[in-house]
This record gives sequence, structure tokens and C-alpha cells, in this order.
Amino acid sequence: MIELPSDHFSVKRFGPNNEFGGLVAKFTITVPLGIIGADEPEGRLVLSFDYRDGDVVDGALTVDGVTYTQRAYGWVEANLIGLQRQLPQRLFLKCCLSCRWSQFNPLGADDIGSLGCFVDWPDADCVSSKPEVFRAWREAQDHGQFQYVQETWRCPRFRLIQPGEWAYKDWDHEVYRKDGRTPPASEPRT
Repeated sequence: MIELPSDHFSVKRFGPNNEFGGLVAKFTITVPLGIIGADEPEGRLVLSFDYRDGDVVDGALTVDGVTYTQRAYGWVEANLIGLQRQLPQRLFLKCCLSCRWSQFNPLGADDIGSLGCFVDWPDADCVSSKPEVFRAWREAQDHGQFQYVQETWRCPRFRLIQPGEWAYKDWDHEVYRKDGRTPPASEPRT
């Protein structure tokens, strides 16, 4: 066991009897992020997670030489949607969060990496309600047609979610309805 200096790595206690502890720290990751409509098809995303005083996620996305910044509390989803809303109208994030085939579990999700990919599940294009998301999670997992993905990932079978396509995430409401964006048409599932 490694002992960490408490003045640099404090541990917060949670639960009714303070029996659960968690390391309180700040860390940063840098990942490539696909961008539809950009001169350069890949942007650079820097995410900083700061758990020292709440659940803060700071994001900085550089696309075609311009950097956009966003502060969100709790989830990478909110951060990426905030960054998307700052981009010029013709640009869209090309990642698992903006993909038609991904859904969060209605029972809850972690800050990052709890998104489910259902591209291999035959009924993925029929999901249009919360009960169907529960069915998708159960059936796709039971048949090996599911995988966990990180919100920032992308794959060759990516399909940008279109306005009005239902998903258990905030993309449609925040990006299309609230912002009034019109995305490029997506290819059918292959």
C-alpha cells in the first residue's frame, strides 16, 4: 500500500457512517475528437476533472486553430454539449455522445465512460422511449451485442443522431431543439 501525503491527496468520506472514501484530486486527459464539417477532421479535446471542491469538468476543444472552453459540473456529457453549442453552425462533434447508436442507462452513469453502444443490437434503431432503453440494455447485454464506450470515442459505424431521433441523453434537446441546429443527413446503418 502506498501512503499519499494528506495535504496533497485528501480523502473525502461518504455514506451514512463515513465508511466510503474517495481520493480527491485533479487530473487532465487529452484526446482527439472527430469533427464533422471542419477543415481538419479531428480536433484536440482537453478535459480536466477537479474533484477537490465538487465535480467540475473543464473542457477545451481546439478545432481548425480556434479553442472553445466550457465548464460543467458532474458529467462529460454536459461539457461536450456546451462545447458543441459554441461551435459554428456547420460543425458537429463526431463521437459516441453524438452517435445514434449510444444510450445512457436510465439508472445513472458515471462522469465519463458509462455510455452504452448498441450498434450491434438489431433493434437499436427502434429505441424511442425510456422503457425501450431498459430493454436495450438488458437484451443487448444478454446477447453479447453491447459494449461500454467513452463519450469521446468514435468508430467507423458512427451515425450522427438526427433531430427528433430519441436517445437517453441530452443531445437532441440541447443541440437541435434549443440551438436550432440542422445537422447533415446521416447514412443508414450498415
